[in-house]
Formats: sequence, structure tokens, C-alpha cells
Amino acid sequence: MRTFTFGSCTPITVRITCAPPPPRTGTETACVDDDAEEATGTFVGRFVADERVAIIVDGKAGDAGDVELHLDPVTCPAQDLTEQPMPVQLTTLGGMNSHDGICGGAGRSERTYGWVAPVDGLFRFTVASEAFDPAIYLEQGGRCGGTLLGCNATGAGGYPAEVTRRLRAGELVTVIVDSVQGAGVFTLDVKRITEECPNATLSGVGDGPVTRTLVDGDPSVLAGSCAQAGLTMVPGGSHAFADYTFGATIGGRMRCTYRIEANGEFAAILLGGDDICGGDEQQCVEATQDENSVYFVTLNLGSISVTESQRYVLVVRSLTLSPLEFTLLSPMCMTV
Repeated sequence: MRTFTFGSCTPITVRITCAPPPPRTGTETACVDDDAEEATGTFVGRFVADERVAIIVDGKAGDAGDVELHLDPVTCPAQDLTEQPMPVQLTTLGGMNSHDGICGGAGRSERTYGWVAPVDGLFRFTVASEAFDPAIYLEQGGRCGGTLLGCNATGAGGYPAEVTRRLRAGELVTVIVDSVQGAGVFTLDVKRITEECPNATLSGVGDGPVTRTLVDGDPSVLAGSCAQAGLTMVPGGSHAFADYTFGATIGGRMRCTYRIEANGEFAAILLGGDDICGGDEQQCVEATQDENSVYFVTLNLGSISVTESQRYVLVVRSLTLSPLEFTLLSPMCMTV
């Protein structure tokens, strides 16, 4: 199995079509528009040896001209794990040192892997190691450098680093296993989980206050970049931090400010791009205390400069094993 990238250098639309022997008609695999700033369109896909495809290059609005078509194997990610049974034991020893990010990795060796979702679902990617403190990054697409969906790092006690996102069947993602400190053998696992995400919905104007209590053992779905996913205690075992998720759709030319208050430590995570837990992390904020010792976070959803509705997932994630009572207050919204 090889992964290839297709590119061009003139304003085009590229359609990649599977091509069975004539006279049957193939199924369109992808339609790629050119970049907004450069006359280049790129498609990354997985193909088996001797697979036949038809590549159709079409001009936009009557454009015509010469086209350069490049078919190049993808070198990053370096290894495809789609068919690999999970969990799998791997190592960062001998890996590259070209990646770093908000969850760590500067000056540390990393490994890069491609993976394709077999079905629609909510998938959890975890990495654990007894040799070093790992970090995991999940990027959109089958080539390194795609939109960062999320990252997480192992914290005190060695609780595994994890990222969870909803993926479509056939969707390609890139997994980067990096290090906060050290290097060595690690275990990578990918599981389809059944937890609900989101738990509730928001719409901005008209949302009333919502109060919930999170306790140890409640569902834990979306860990963020700003805090570890759980705790490992000796004795006491491993405890994943509980969370509660809200899908939100904010109308065009509208911005809503939500304040979350709680009786203990928590983090608020904001994903953008959709309201079903598949988007990229836009904010991850640990709560601070106000003058009354109330833990709080304030988040802005939407934009007064964007005409179309925007979709988000807002996550309230406990950072304590004690019961956490939080209130998502009614938002203050403004429109133009």
C-alpha cells in the first residue's frame, strides 16, 4: 500500500476517479480545487499496487493552459498503520527530529504514521510508555503538516496521552508520536469508542444556564492540549478526567461570550469546524479563580465579521477526582 500526492501548477479542478476496465464507469474518489493564493491543487490518497485511476484536469471559468501533474509517494508520514492490528509497540529511537508543537517535542525524536478510519465513528488515539513521557499529535489528512486536530501529552503519574475525534469512513489522518522528555519504546492504540459526543446543544441567543456535576467515573471523551487526560495513582489505579460536551451553532455576524463557573479545577476546550466532535482545537484554557475563589473560564464563539453560521464543540473537562459542579451561564451575544 502506497500513499501518493497529486499536484499541479495552473488554476484547475482535479478529479481522481477509480477506473475499472471499460465500459464500466468509475466512482469519483475526490474533487480538489486549486489553492486560493497559488494555482496549485493537491490530493493525497492511498492506492494499492497496479490500481488504475483516471485523473481529469479541468479549467475553471474557461481557463486553459499547460498543466504539470506530479505523482509522488508521500514520505511523511513514514509508515502506514491502517492494516496494523492495535495496540502496537513501536519506538521513537532513531526517529526524525523535525516536529514540535504546543504539547512538546522540541529537540526530541518523533515517529509519524498514517491511518485511515475504517468506518464512521468516534476514535481515540492513545500513546503510553514506561521509557519516556510521550506526546501525541493528530493531524487532518494523509500528509504531515495538515490541520492540527488536537494534541495531548503525558503528565504526572504517566497517564497515557490521548486525542479523540469523530472521523468519517475513509478519512485519512496523520499521527505523530513525540516526546516531552526522553525516547524509547511506546504503545500506540486506536479504538472506536461508543461515548456520546456532544452531550447537549447550544445556539447562542436564548440559551439558558446549564448546571451539571461531573464525578470520577463519568464519561471522558475530549482531552485538550492544555492539561493531561487523567491521573495514575499508586495505589488507586488510573482515572480519566470526566467531561461534558456541547455542540454549538452560532449564526452569521454573531458573537456569543460564554462564562463557565465551577467549584474546582477544570479546563474548557473549544473545537471548531463542526458540532459533532470532529473539528480542530481552537482554544484550551485552564480555569483561574476570581475574587470570590470561583473557578471560571470565558470563551467567545462566533464572529461578527463572518456571514455564515459557525459550528463548534465546547468541552467542560474536570481536572479533579472530586465531584465538580459547573454552570454554563447564559451567553452575552451581539449581532451586526
